[in-house]
Amino acid sequence: MLGLEGELLWTVASGLGGGVARRQSMCGALTGAAAGLGLYYARKLDDPKNTSRSLRPKLQELLNGFAAGFGSTECREIIPVDFSGPDWYPQFQEQRVTERYCVRYVAHVARTVAEWHEAGTLLPADR
Repeated sequence: MLGLEGELLWTVASGLGGGVARRQSMCGALTGAAAGLGLYYARKLDDPKNTSRSLRPKLQELLNGFAAGFGSTECREIIPVDFSGPDWYPQFQEQRVTERYCVRYVAHVARTVAEWHEAGTLLPADR
């Protein structure tokens, strides 16, 4: 959809893990989706200055659906490890956080956006 792939995509998203730089704020999957959708909307809409106004309802729908499914959009509330502690990494590995949680969150966000794209509902209807 965006023309980003491979190492470039991983590089762009590299700071999003752990709720952006392990601060455990908004889930990096959602932050990445917001950035990616912003780029997509800016490329597709005739008036890039109105991108945020057009994009906002879709992002709200994504955030609301994510929170309904997982209980929150905040990493600290959906991941059972406190990344600020000195022993965070052994706990992270022991609890298999990436496999048990993060992969599920990223897949949910990617699947949601892909479904919108396939259904033709990703862009505003008034386009």
